[in-house]
Amino acid sequence: MVHPTSALARALALGSIAVAAPAVSTPSRRQTSGNDACAEIGRTYDEAASANATSNIVVKPSIAYQCLRSIPVDVERDVALVKYLRPWLEFQSTIRILPDPPEEYLYPGVDIFGGFDNITQSLENDGYESQLDFAVDLYRLINVKPRDGHLSWSPALGVLISFSTPALFISISEDGVQTPKIYLHSDYERSLQQGYNASEVKSFDNAPIVDYLQQRSVDNSRDQDPDAAYNEQLYSAALANVLETTSAGRYLHTTLSDESVIEFTNGTEVTVVNNARIVANFSSIDSGSAVHDRFEVPGDDGKAEVELNSTAGDFSPELEGYPAPFVIHEDRYISGYLFNESSLEDTAVLAVNIFASQNNSRSGSRTLLEEIMDDPIEFIRVTNDFVETSRRQEKSKLIIDLQGNGGGLVANAVALYATLFPEAGKEAHMNMRVRAHSALNWVGTTAENFGADLQTLPYPIGFNGFIDEDLKNFTNWEDFYGPEKIGGDEYTNIVQPMEVAYARTGLPGVFEIPEPWFKPEDTIIVTDGHCASACAYVVGMMTRELGIQVVAMGGRPIDAPMQAVGGTKGGPVISLRPYQILYPALGTFVSPPEDVDMTPFAEPDPPLAGTPTDTWRINSANIYLDDDLDGTPVQFRYEAANCKLYYTWDTLTNMTSLWAAVADVKWNGGKCVSGSTTNDDNTMGSSTPGYSAKVVSNFKWAAGPGDVIEGARSDNGGGGGNGTGNNGGGEDENAAGSLRGGGGLLSFLMFAVVLAFIM
Repeated sequence: MVHPTSALARALALGSIAVAAPAVSTPSRRQTSGNDACAEIGRTYDEAASANATSNIVVKPSIAYQCLRSIPVDVERDVALVKYLRPWLEFQSTIRILPDPPEEYLYPGVDIFGGFDNITQSLENDGYESQLDFAVDLYRLINVKPRDGHLSWSPALGVLISFSTPALFISISEDGVQTPKIYLHSDYERSLQQGYNASEVKSFDNAPIVDYLQQRSVDNSRDQDPDAAYNEQLYSAALANVLETTSAGRYLHTTLSDESVIEFTNGTEVTVVNNARIVANFSSIDSGSAVHDRFEVPGDDGKAEVELNSTAGDFSPELEGYPAPFVIHEDRYISGYLFNESSLEDTAVLAVNIFASQNNSRSGSRTLLEEIMDDPIEFIRVTNDFVETSRRQEKSKLIIDLQGNGGGLVANAVALYATLFPEAGKEAHMNMRVRAHSALNWVGTTAENFGADLQTLPYPIGFNGFIDEDLKNFTNWEDFYGPEKIGGDEYTNIVQPMEVAYARTGLPGVFEIPEPWFKPEDTIIVTDGHCASACAYVVGMMTRELGIQVVAMGGRPIDAPMQAVGGTKGGPVISLRPYQILYPALGTFVSPPEDVDMTPFAEPDPPLAGTPTDTWRINSANIYLDDDLDGTPVQFRYEAANCKLYYTWDTLTNMTSLWAAVADVKWNGGKCVSGSTTNDDNTMGSSTPGYSAKVVSNFKWAAGPGDVIEGARSDNGGGGGNGTGNNGGGEDENAAGSLRGGGGLLSFLMFAVVLAFIM
């Protein structure tokens, strides 16, 4: 979920503050045998550059790995980086729950702070053979094991070279309920064109194909549901339209051979050539040390010699496999469909591929505020047109297709909910709690004491754009912060994004709520488990509050339920960079107490260069059920769909066929996969199956830092303590008085920065 304020903050290119850094690289190990490999890549890059052809430089994976593994370990900077990351991870809302997650959580626990200790010990004890080994351990600890799409950090070495295999697979059933088989996508497509029967895939590099795909899903996906993670390793038209199938062949931190052998059940084999694409500038590189010096060693300005580009490419869904829409967003990510076919003639379909535009190429001369507002306004236009046209044509049945939807703006999610179901919109809410800890409390308390207006400061160090449980403004820091003890950690009072209030009242001149048309009982949602963030909010509200049923597509080939939402169910995602910009306005006046570490905020350039800090993200808040505000966050609750269907070739590639299959289940008594519904005859039930051990993944990631061993966990403290913090009481009275006297200037400086965030 992306809150508009944080989206604006990340969009701004504001100045940074340089900090001192070592002038030269000081690796602790001698160079290993990969110099020739790095030099070969350097020569290949230079040859391509001379021909102006650096966009697609490909080498053998073995050469690329040999080069990366020759990069010497930089113990000093690596240890400093781990220490630098820790205070930022204190803001991760699930950090204390993950070491001992509730039973319904489908993956092993992970102790991130304990993993930091493991990595630091390995560094100090000469335990890593190369810098790559360190980077992979840290990447897995933060990105893979927590299973949270809002939590992300990438090392430089993870983005210099892109490893991938061209082998792309599909999982299809004969009728949508029989156990699916795995085929090579290109082979199956060719078989339909040329009239032969494609053979089922037996293995990939000697691993049984289903096992290979499940292990890939554990090693690469950040989804908290194994079925959603499994779908990500396969082709579907819905995922292809949001560019997610590119990850189905990508190897982020596991080894890829130069060639792979695919064996088919008919006894034939095919060998595919894998590749490593050079993404970064390797010009004149001749050794592993040179790679390290260029991309990881900060210069006097705190930046690497060659900075890494973190800008995501623009795209709009091509909607391949979709029929012609009668209404569509100008960036093509939400579209509406009506039909004359008998099976769908009284049905309207709204396909929402994502909840925010991914096309930034239309900015032109528009202001930043206009760019930000254009998307929600266009989203509202499409949803209103969809409802009114459906009303005029008396299409009373509704299918909401959320396949591939990884989230976006909460404003758009709330608008969708209120537009489709206005009566329910009057009760819209989002019960969130931010993790309470000493650094957060010190910043909020100190800013308030020095006269800053917390209503203007960005969440969560203030509450600009956020309201309380009763939809009222917070009056002071204590009103927001609390804290309240829940389980083994402390959290703030209930906080909600202000957008939920708009679902109740609309926004004059921007968001007019239409008269009701669709009914929840005549509505069905379809997902592929990829639903996350803002999408998770929409599905959660529609299913829990309105009882709308869900069909989940695909998943592992097991007769068991599948969750509708397999991605993160967390609250707003925030990145580090905006708070680094804001902190000097506070740090000018006061230093934190010794037990509060503000290093990543006070020193904006990390000790080890890499990806920009605006890509360092955490999940800022947990979301809770109405009747369990002091209980288990929804991220750790198992919530099955009402029905699971496997893809057939037609439903995989043709959305009209898929929607017809969903309509058949909803309105005509069509069958679901055995074991995926509460009805004995395999028709879709009004209730959902509960949690059972059958849905837990039996595949594990490679052992490493942070893995939880009973009785051997860290205290997870890291200065977090009891969340009450230290408000600087150790300062002498005269110093405190002079700081309070500067409150007007502090408020002005912080307000000026916030204006940059939100205008």
